[in-house]
Amino acid sequence: MLDNLIFFQSENDYRSLREKVMSDWQNFQTSGNMPKLQRSVISNSWERCKRYDVNPLQKSVPLPKSEIEWKDRWLEEQDWTDITAAYVEEFCRFFNEPLALGLADCDGIVIHNFSQGFNRSQLEKKGYLVGTSWSEEMIGTNSVGTALIEKKPIQILAEEHYCQALHNLLCSAVPILDPMTNHVIGVLSFPRDKDKIGLNEMFGLIDQVKKMERAIGQRTAEYNMRALHAILNASEEPFVIYDRNGMVTFATEYAQACLAIRKCQSISIMLGRDLIALGQQPIITQQLPQEMVYRSTDGNEWKVSFLPYKTSATQYGGIATFRKVAPRSNPKKQSVHGTRYRFDQIITGDPAMDKTISLAKKAAFSEKSVIITGETGTGKEMIAQSIHAHGDRKNEPFVAINCGAIPKELLASELFGYEGGSFTGAKSQGKKGKFLLAEKGTIFLDEIGEMPLDAQLYLLRVLEERMVFPIGAHHPLPINVRVIAATNKDLRKEVSKGNFREDLYYRLQIITLDVPALRSRKIDLPLLVHHFLSGNSMTSSIPAISKEGWDALQSYSWPGNIRQLKNVIEQAVFQCADGIIQPEDFPEEIHRQKESETAKLETVETAQWTYVTNRKCSKEVLLDVLTQTNGNVAKAATILNVSRVTIYRKMKQYKISI
Repeated sequence: MLDNLIFFQSENDYRSLREKVMSDWQNFQTSGNMPKLQRSVISNSWERCKRYDVNPLQKSVPLPKSEIEWKDRWLEEQDWTDITAAYVEEFCRFFNEPLALGLADCDGIVIHNFSQGFNRSQLEKKGYLVGTSWSEEMIGTNSVGTALIEKKPIQILAEEHYCQALHNLLCSAVPILDPMTNHVIGVLSFPRDKDKIGLNEMFGLIDQVKKMERAIGQRTAEYNMRALHAILNASEEPFVIYDRNGMVTFATEYAQACLAIRKCQSISIMLGRDLIALGQQPIITQQLPQEMVYRSTDGNEWKVSFLPYKTSATQYGGIATFRKVAPRSNPKKQSVHGTRYRFDQIITGDPAMDKTISLAKKAAFSEKSVIITGETGTGKEMIAQSIHAHGDRKNEPFVAINCGAIPKELLASELFGYEGGSFTGAKSQGKKGKFLLAEKGTIFLDEIGEMPLDAQLYLLRVLEERMVFPIGAHHPLPINVRVIAATNKDLRKEVSKGNFREDLYYRLQIITLDVPALRSRKIDLPLLVHHFLSGNSMTSSIPAISKEGWDALQSYSWPGNIRQLKNVIEQAVFQCADGIIQPEDFPEEIHRQKESETAKLETVETAQWTYVTNRKCSKEVLLDVLTQTNGNVAKAATILNVSRVTIYRKMKQYKISI
């Protein structure tokens, strides 16, 4: 650390130091021999610059690259750079003179500058324009590039800089470390005239950077806590985070649903333990057991483990994990029956879809009936299967039946079963209905809007009485089944038309989940397309989609939703020949819609220009037309129905240049 800073006792000492540094630099450039008494941090950097073949005689810092590139860099680093501004301003308040500070990223590119009394041209001369590279490979030994390599604060005086362009400066720089990984994420640099030297300034700069790192660490911790919450919510076990007073600060959706745990609730009361002292100082560390067994209100037993988080001897809280104790009477049932889908397989970034999934996860631990609404192909059965696989019934059967695909006269026997010989053609041994097959599990009634009215009445009784009466049976049979229904119809309209029983509608719609149509969640289109491309590529490489192809996909309304999109991508992968999917590789209805929309747009534009051509060719009209045609005189003449000579004459008259 001390080798990286400059120390002197008087102005004479400082003057002598500068003379020695100048002599060392001249000798090194002429002889190539490294001075023996040079600081190691400088000698090591000079050796690197020599290997990089940096020109020591360059008189200026190379100008920055394109504005677009540095803007992209700034946006990439914006999650921490916006923290630095307040601390830099606090540092600058100690000075009553012009000064400039530069903030560079981990590659030594200036991504932000802070100036006080300097204009752009002065910043350019100092090399502190945004986008300027201060890496050692570009400008030799310097505070930014060398600090990135050394990973500690550094001061570089005048001729200690490898290039003459910086010999009039004393530069101080402090690397900014990511508190979580200890990696350098940026550098704060403070260039001064070589005659203005002060060690206190360096310590002040270090102090401000430490404040920045603490603030960055706090924000990182907040980000990581949100990520931790998301990870815990995705788990199939309940988790609870509590503070040092034993108060719940976070409970996963699973914990809230099946254990009725809420934020700000005392974990000691919830677990039935007196874990917190009545005095001012919490003693949760001493009184929390490592493990205990907790019986929830539904009769299930949970093994609870307490994982404290602390620094040194101070505990700040912890995480309680819950694992259900499996019933001893039924050890064999460990697999999920009848489902292929889970919530983590649902591809989405759409807020509305995320809300539906969140509600569905909560519904997984409820015994109430669930109805899922949405257009054909939106993934209603995927949601239904995920609910079953996520909840307490996941190790029991999942039985699905499409109410619209079974003839009316057979639907009752399919749902409720029949006794042997109860009607002509019945099996002699009888048949179990879907409700009995789904015992202790879930029955999924797809397209329930297609169910005949008489079967609806029977279903209503089953839901209310939790009993089924097989056809031909003399006694009802009790059932323990959770019902999930789905429909692509508006059941309220069906009720008003007399096609659906009102009492059944209100019995089903206790928990309603609406799955949005694909056209309303266009943010998911690229995610879904990439997923289907990956799964349907017939070669090791995934086909690309041309811009025109993307335009066609984006503009299509997708009446068949995700199911239709999957089929379209499968066809396109099969059709494309050169690894790039074009609009013509899609079904006709998709690229034809794009063509018709383009034709419609052109018709509208023609109608607009017809109105324009009926007006005098004023300066306003001519400017508008030239803008629309990107300065194409021939096209402008066609639109205005005049000759090109007229256009040129009018442009000269109105002093319009293109």
